Amino acid sequence: MPLTGKQFVDRAIANGWRLDRVEGSHHILVKDGKAISVPVHSGKDLPTGLYHKLAKVAGSENEPQFPATHRREKSP
Repeated sequence: MPLTGKQFVDRAIANGWRLDRVEGSHHILVKDGKAISVPVHSGKDLPTGLYHKLAKVAGSENEPQFPATHRREKSP
């Protein structure tokens, strides 16, 4: 289940993160002295690797706010 940057920001805010500032298309969120930068581009999903890195910092990937992504099945 890929998320867009906007969806990730919304879930992070619901999980206690605070929007500190916006620099261009990057939203900077802070919580407990940690900061993460989330790219928000209209309608584009976050790349899988970046999503996992952000989810690891923002909270456990096992939490419902940050679901684990699944690999696509190869077509025959």
